[in-house]
Amino acid sequence: MYRWKDNKRGFSRIEIILTVIMIVAIAFLGIKLYEIYQQKQKEKAVVEILQGIKSDEIENFNAIVKANCGTIQTLIQIELVDSDYENVKDYIFNTGEENIFRDAGIKNPATGLVQKQCGLPGEKGCVVVTYDNETEIFYINGNGYNNNSVLGEPLVARY
Repeated sequence: MYRWKDNKRGFSRIEIILTVIMIVAIAFLGIKLYEIYQQKQKEKAVVEILQGIKSDEIENFNAIVKANCGTIQTLIQIELVDSDYENVKDYIFNTGEENIFRDAGIKNPATGLVQKQCGLPGEKGCVVVTYDNETEIFYINGNGYNNNSVLGEPLVARY
């Protein structure tokens, strides 16, 4: 006697259909999750564009300005070893071809160009040097990304 149940070879149609349905459902779910991920990435990119700059870039910008301040402070100290205050003041505040900023070659991170003269307070990315005639002290600070001073206490250079 031939028994159908004992002679089973392969899968039934219902098993194949259920397997295909499960594969399609998993694929559909994966596609939907990928679309949601892509949408969140686009929203994140839009927020970053609207903010104008990432916080890491602001920190890097301010770090460059701080380093430039340190460079100018060191160069002023070196000049003070060899010259008097008047000569150093002329070398710092000279707007001609020779001054400490042109010779240092420091670059303003806002423009990417070499800073050619003493910056002004609020001028983004510039190093600002001021001189106190009474105490004969040079004060060095820089303007950060938000045009605020990058150093809480300015650097000083003196004899």
